Amino acid sequence: MKTPTLIFALLLCGNAALAQDNTVEQSTETFVSKAATANLFEVEAGKLALQRGKDPKAQEFAQQMVTDHQAAGSKLQEVATADGVTLPQELDDEHKKKLDALKTASDADFDQAYLSTQLTGHQQTVALFDDYAQHGPKGEVRDTAEALLPTLRMHLSHIEELTDK
Repeated sequence: MKTPTLIFALLLCGNAALAQDNTVEQSTETFVSKAATANLFEVEAGKLALQRGKDPKAQEFAQQMVTDHQAAGSKLQEVATADGVTLPQELDDEHKKKLDALKTASDADFDQAYLSTQLTGHQQTVALFDDYAQHGPKGEVRDTAEALLPTLRMHLSHIEELTDK
């Protein structure tokens, strides 16, 4: 298994493998792949929110997600390519369904649908990174997951404020 030297993505749950000491250890490739897929979703959902959204706070959040995740995607692609890891270039079925649901939301319900999707996604992302930071193989990817947790928690806090959750 090749291990990327750095992960700079904010997003979804990875598969797990059982480690020798019976703790759950995620595969680095799976973690990076899931993060990259979620990253693609964030960019596409954010662009859609910028086009269709009406709530200025939701649009501000969407712009921040597009900006952050485009930069993260470029960095993730760079380090993954350097390590010979191929990242997904399109959404998986789960994320396609989520994006399709957003596309079909009524104009009146769009902002709430977008924010709800973001709340769930960020809850899952914090859990993904927290688990990897605790149980992933030691190295730079795990160190980076630990370093990104405060930012992820800040995004989650922001979206919780926007949704009053």
